[in-house]
Amino acid sequence: MKKRIFSAALALLLLVSLAGCFTGCRGTKTLPEPDYSDFVFPEDTGRLTVYADDQALGALMDPAVELFRERFPETEVSYKILDADTYKTTAREEIDAGGGPDLVLFSSNTFMDIYKSMREGRFEDLNPYFAADEDLDPGDFIGPVMDGGIQNGRRFVVPLSYEMPLLMTTRSILKELDMTADEASSCEGFLDAAVRFHEAHPKGDLTLDLLGGFPPEKAYIRAMYLNLGFHFIDYGTGKVTIDEELFHRCMDIVKLYYDPEYDVGDLSKEEIDDGMYYQGGGLYKKQCLFDPTCISSYASYRFATSYLNGKSVGTVLSVQKNQYGGVTAELGICAAVPAGSPNKAAAWELLKILLSDEIQGGHDENRYDLSYLWSGFPVRRASIESSLTASALDAEAEKEETIPLSLITREEYIELVQSPTDASMVPNMYRRLIDEEIMPYIRDEKTWNQCYKSLVKALKSYMKS
Repeated sequence: MKKRIFSAALALLLLVSLAGCFTGCRGTKTLPEPDYSDFVFPEDTGRLTVYADDQALGALMDPAVELFRERFPETEVSYKILDADTYKTTAREEIDAGGGPDLVLFSSNTFMDIYKSMREGRFEDLNPYFAADEDLDPGDFIGPVMDGGIQNGRRFVVPLSYEMPLLMTTRSILKELDMTADEASSCEGFLDAAVRFHEAHPKGDLTLDLLGGFPPEKAYIRAMYLNLGFHFIDYGTGKVTIDEELFHRCMDIVKLYYDPEYDVGDLSKEEIDDGMYYQGGGLYKKQCLFDPTCISSYASYRFATSYLNGKSVGTVLSVQKNQYGGVTAELGICAAVPAGSPNKAAAWELLKILLSDEIQGGHDENRYDLSYLWSGFPVRRASIESSLTASALDAEAEKEETIPLSLITREEYIELVQSPTDASMVPNMYRRLIDEEIMPYIRDEKTWNQCYKSLVKALKSYMKS
């Protein structure tokens, strides 16, 4: 009975997601209600082959493999740790050739375009597995995030973590712009706020200078593409689909803030330390309109709010709305079972461990007791409380006797970060094409019409390749 109830629930969630999703990465074909009653789990071969990189993917895979070995001691496990570059190359080449590990972990930097890989049938459809397994309840997970791995009704990818487009600013900045937080976080309001802030602070940044080894305009483009819900290709039809007018406006904002003389890392360490740049100082000095780094965790948000309140500055935390009025989360670490895997039964059991509270809410004792998820939030709803408690940072924040004014509670924060309406991953290929075709417009080297037509042509050629 439980199995039939779960299957019905999964089918209902799938139909709702297909009806509610907008044109984009997952595809838009209308499909009949799925029937998985005849599904039989693959035969257990007694083997499992997996590997991960020596960074975030490995930090998540290590404890999962350890738990797998404890629960399935009879299974022969081959687990390799590769350096980050080797892992990307190996995973892509082997999966494209029909092989690869039995379960692959990846982020937006691993594959050039995960959605095209899904469309080409590189991965196993895991919907039947979810429907047939009595250990999993779809209600335990953030549905809109999990549905980010569906394309044309088939669940090729299973998200394990996600990021939210949270925006932190100050009340004084909003007052200066004559806007409310709700207005500034809407799609139209965000673009309007960006123009007003630049007029008031010509040398300011749209968002905090992340000093991440690349110019800020690339971060702006990526944020606008993702947070405002752009999808260049409908992978269901293979057609290019862009709202040119809105995209043009967004790129005009990037152009407005573009600094041709910017030097990566041009803020000195003294400047950062003196102003607590990454914990509210940038906002206090009105060097940026929004600070997305302050809210990477509740503890970081609380520290920044405490610092700003000490300067008699109130903070405002909001979530960026996309062009449809919803909230687009960014898929973080994801998992998939390659279609050519000979050991799918063991891969599925490992995936279930990765979705368990032990991993989703677990902490790494070898890394200052930080969450196994290096960044972002767990897809398992109940794991959020544990994952937000991140070692010394939270412990120190909780010791504060004075609760900062304008601080939202932990419960309100959790409600905010668990409120996406959809989720997607920015393909690396898009970033490359935007850099090649749109940056000449940002740099005033070509007209918009020239660059936009070139982008559309490149996207069409890419889908035919």
